[in-house]
Amino acid sequence: MGGSIHVESALGAGSTFWFTSSFEKQESQSHEDSRTVPMGMLTGARALIVESTAINRGILHAQMSNWGMSNRVAATPAQAIDLLAQAAARGAPFDIAVIDVAQSGMDALELARTIRSCAAIAKVRLVMLSRRQVDMRNARDAGIDACLAKPVRQSVLYECLVNVMAGQPQEAVAAQAVYESANSHSLAAGIRGNILLVEDNLINQQVALGVLELEGYSVTVANNGREALDAHAQDAFDIILMDCHMPEMDGFEATREIRGRELSSIGNRVPIIAVTANAMAQDREECLKAGMDDHLSKPFSMLTLQNMLDRWMPQAASTQSVAAELAARAPAKPLRFSIPRRNMAVCRPR
Repeated sequence: MGGSIHVESALGAGSTFWFTSSFEKQESQSHEDSRTVPMGMLTGARALIVESTAINRGILHAQMSNWGMSNRVAATPAQAIDLLAQAAARGAPFDIAVIDVAQSGMDALELARTIRSCAAIAKVRLVMLSRRQVDMRNARDAGIDACLAKPVRQSVLYECLVNVMAGQPQEAVAAQAVYESANSHSLAAGIRGNILLVEDNLINQQVALGVLELEGYSVTVANNGREALDAHAQDAFDIILMDCHMPEMDGFEATREIRGRELSSIGNRVPIIAVTANAMAQDREECLKAGMDDHLSKPFSMLTLQNMLDRWMPQAASTQSVAAELAARAPAKPLRFSIPRRNMAVCRPR
């Protein structure tokens, strides 16, 4: 591309990467030919984000805030209904709600029906996000104004919100082809096991979450040890991937608490795998002493992670057909990825 790539790195301070390149200027388009929605059309709109995953709530909140929208977040359908009712009672109802389809206890369609049945909040516009194929007739019947397939590009979400705010409901919009291609080669989410990912670094969360879900695992994300304990109390996991050094409560303390719970109950012992940048022998010994079962050093390849999961997944021995199917669908060259080390600064081109 005729450019160059650079790196500056200092021990204990992190690393910065950047690149330079030259591109030809795109020919200007006439107003009639352009499908780009002008920025600023959502400024001042009041939005509610209904999303059970903390990382997704944060991403949507940041995007919609950048568009000038005033927004609140809800982690559960019940919380969403409460916030909608409170806003209506104050005389400042939400204009639009973005709902993730995978809500615990109530799916998006059921939540939409509940909202539409309550006169005080029924006028809010509803946009549904989903990883699954959605029957738009059912969505329309439930009161959904628009549906987008995840992962959603910012430009697609922006245009969708503008259209819905303008009273122009749209049909389901598919995710980009690259995601559909990758997803068509993966098993249904959750068929390979239920994983709790405990990681405080946003970039590490995004990388691990995306790869694990494409490989067919159901993944719950916790930002620290305290959130991990809450998730462990609410759900049964096959494996816990535990970062060691986190704010509020680190992985060692969280592991000891989980092991204490298991001793006082009749529940099964869940395998806990330490995921850390520390690779010394004493680090592994400290992990095992805290009650962890194994140790995975960053950065690691997808093959290394998969071998670790196969070793500790309880049902691995009884799912040979699943493993065979995955092997048959695997690409010729194994996919590799590296999770960035802690304190790494990542610069993205604008």
